[in-house]
Amino acid sequence: MFNFDFAQKDVHFRAACDAVGIEASRRQAGKWRRQTGIAYLRGRAVTVKQPQEDLSSFTCKALRQRCADRGVQVASKARKADLIAALRVA
Repeated sequence: MFNFDFAQKDVHFRAACDAVGIEASRRQAGKWRRQTGIAYLRGRAVTVKQPQEDLSSFTCKALRQRCADRGVQVASKARKADLIAALRVA
């Protein structure tokens, strides 16, 4: 991946640049990847919130499968709300 693409797509890099008040340019992306520059040194502590999925649109069968994929154990008679709550905690 080129620095230009990295500067546009990497959310952690963009959040760090926003936190320190600099433009997310390809030059800054190169510095970030070499672990130098102001964004890397001062802005790395910024956490990026991931948007939560809308789990209410899934069926119970799909929610049970997601629980199984993530290793979350739920009761066999768990309702949709219980499955959603278990996935949010995990």
